[in-house]
Amino acid sequence: MSRDASLARMEAQLGRWKATLARDQTEAFDDVAALVALLRDLTTAGREHAAAIRAGLQSGWREFSNAVENRN
Repeated sequence: MSRDASLARMEAQLGRWKATLARDQTEAFDDVAALVALLRDLTTAGREHAAAIRAGLQSGWREFSNAVENRN
């Protein structure tokens, strides 16, 4: 194989590797974006859940306090 043909073959392989790397990077960025969206959703859901628990506890405490006051 001539030097030029060998060089052309190596350049073609390098081009394929670059294309594969670019595709893998794009897929990785897409995966990271999906994970960030999931974490954002979970964080929002967690905050909403915590707020509901807090509201329930406050309501329960008010009911308990009122019951104690009414006993006296």
